[in-house]
Amino acid sequence: MQKINITSADSGQTLIKFLSRYMKNAPKSFFYKMLRKKNIVLNGKKSDGTDMVKMGDEITLFLSDETIDKFREEEIKDVRTKRLNSYEKHVKKLYGDSDKTISSEDLEVLYEDDDVIFVNKPAGVLSQKADNADVSINEVIIDYVRENDELTATSVKPAICNRLDRNTSGVISAGKSITGLKALSYMFKARSVKKYYRTIVMGKCDRKGILEGRLYKDEENNKVTVEIVSGKESAADGNSFDAFGEGAANSEDTREFVPVKISIEPLFVSDSYSYLEIELITGKSHQIRAQLASIGNPVIGDFKYGNRNANMAFLEKQHGGALKGKIKPDMFLHAYKLVMPEIEELEERAESIKLKLKEIPDVSAAIRTGEIDEEDMNLAGVDWKKLEEISGWDIIAPLPDYFKRALEIIQAAK
Repeated sequence: MQKINITSADSGQTLIKFLSRYMKNAPKSFFYKMLRKKNIVLNGKKSDGTDMVKMGDEITLFLSDETIDKFREEEIKDVRTKRLNSYEKHVKKLYGDSDKTISSEDLEVLYEDDDVIFVNKPAGVLSQKADNADVSINEVIIDYVRENDELTATSVKPAICNRLDRNTSGVISAGKSITGLKALSYMFKARSVKKYYRTIVMGKCDRKGILEGRLYKDEENNKVTVEIVSGKESAADGNSFDAFGEGAANSEDTREFVPVKISIEPLFVSDSYSYLEIELITGKSHQIRAQLASIGNPVIGDFKYGNRNANMAFLEKQHGGALKGKIKPDMFLHAYKLVMPEIEELEERAESIKLKLKEIPDVSAAIRTGEIDEEDMNLAGVDWKKLEEISGWDIIAPLPDYFKRALEIIQAAK
């Protein structure tokens, strides 16, 4: 027999999901059978496995130690050193002997509590790994949490909830618990979080305000193009650009497109360079880079959407001489700030949805028919009180040193 006490990190998931994490080698059919026979009970009572476990709950396994051990995965090994050494090699490969190497203690944590963590991702590092050989910021966060003894065999592994391009630095958020993952995922999907970037671009960019366009994706070359929609065109029928919707409606171009929008705030402008703050209103891959390039102001250091010769000339100026054919991938786009929503407002909406759900006899059928939105269900399923600490907060990632040096160059060149 074995008893398991549920911690705050484990709460917010179904009993079946918890058991599947605790005994990873056991099929779900085994758990259902044991629950039916009351060989596994929750708080001393029979459960069908759909109950949501919460902090303080007790699960009792009336199973032999041999059975439990057979279905348990081998103990979590501390692979932190191995992963971070690989991480260091990855960054050194990109940046050579520059100041952009990272040690095992260099994960820059901007904010952390029991449910969420925000870190400052270095440029040149993947948000999530593309294949098994990659090391991404997500793995580094997992190892950071493991090092602090917060990750057990039953814990939910931390997972990032917003992504940045490899060569974009800045704020990355991750959920450390079921509550944190659900909350952040909902907030980003519902666009409740405001996202601000800082960038240095080529040329004079003194335009201020909304920039709208149509984004076309080239899947084969992993590249996008943006066709800017003028103010006159976007407001011709008295509506915003969103009225065009997705697709090629109202356009002679039959390619499918996605409407995209950013807001530009110039912070410093010269004839040669501009320093901008960008609010990302719609979040699409490569959107900021492609939109700025489409108006003649590509991000400095962006070799995909910018001018190679111009980028090389600036980077040589920044690094004090010729790069001798070796490109140091400094791309001056930084996810500077996340503005979190007011949690009290989300709590009120969640309570309203819960009251509505009580009046519906068959919630599953209501979801299928569209009477209840799945996102509303996600909103109602979060314990928002646990997120009150970050209500209305600005999570700010300081600019990297190479970015600060570039600002000195462009301001001196005015």
